[in-house]
Amino acid sequence: MTTLSKPRTVQRHIPTRTRGYWQHNAPIQTELPHTQVKDIAGDVLPDMIWRRLPLWRHAITWHTPGLSTLTLD
Repeated sequence: MTTLSKPRTVQRHIPTRTRGYWQHNAPIQTELPHTQVKDIAGDVLPDMIWRRLPLWRHAITWHTPGLSTLTLD
């Protein structure tokens, strides 16, 4: 177990022990591993930023190229 996964494991077990396991009823559209999603996002969105969030969630941040130079009159 790596040092990064230990805090994540603890972070998952504390809510599960205090509130019980919650089985969601939301449909799952795809079962791609996050590494494949990151690779696809990197191909589609150049200069995207991939961040790991708590509880095995991820965030992709991407800004439109040239938008910062846009001026409104």
